[in-house]
Amino acid sequence: MIASNKEKEQWIGKIVTLNGKPARIMGRKLTYPHVATLDMTLDVVFSWQAVKRIILNNNGNFTS
Repeated sequence: MIASNKEKEQWIGKIVTLNGKPARIMGRKLTYPHVATLDMTLDVVFSWQAVKRIILNNNGNFTS
């Protein structure tokens, strides 16, 4: 389940949740993007495959 460049562009800046807190996906040009809470108290690195799976199957609810 590889994420396409078009999908990556759509997801950058998308508001999701990380451990139940509002978060944003960052790092379109990175091999491994970051999902960080809006208050920047938590920043977790995921693979693009994991981002795709979580967005499609878990409504963008990331957990660390």
